[in-house]
Amino acid sequence: FIQKMPATSDYQNHAVEISIPALEKGAYILLTSTDPDFKMNSSLSAINFSVTNIAFIMHGQDQFFLDRKSGRPLGGVRIEVYDRQWKKDAYVYTLDTSLTANGEGRATYEDYLGNDPMMAIYKGDTLASNLAIYQTYNNDLDDEEGAGQSAMDKGEKELIFYLDRSIY
Repeated sequence: FIQKMPATSDYQNHAVEISIPALEKGAYILLTSTDPDFKMNSSLSAINFSVTNIAFIMHGQDQFFLDRKSGRPLGGVRIEVYDRQWKKDAYVYTLDTSLTANGEGRATYEDYLGNDPMMAIYKGDTLASNLAIYQTYNNDLDDEEGAGQSAMDKGEKELIFYLDRSIY
């Protein structure tokens, strides 16, 4: 399909939402070009995305899997966590662990920090996640009680604003 974009001449960043036709569940790549023939000398971009009915929420090392439409927990979701290693000129993914969500849609992986690729599989539907979620730690060694615990473990909350990004 072709999407006309509004002309701009103010040298500012602009964003546009484009509605695409409804898609079946699966993994897709959306290719865009400034040229209808996708010639190599045009501006080309690509983004991969998934269409799925699986939603998940992370809270520490707990993942909660839900039906995206109803919000009901999805018990029995199979979760595969992968280790990603750079080898020569490409990433190599190896299965680190497999889990199954309980009846409440909850799975706990003690070693999971949210940085590893994860795939959730449920009744022929898949959700792949390669999130970069980093926890902050408070290593105040002068505080004997709770020394080395993360802020989350001590019940503290922290909000970080990255002001060098234009997404806010």
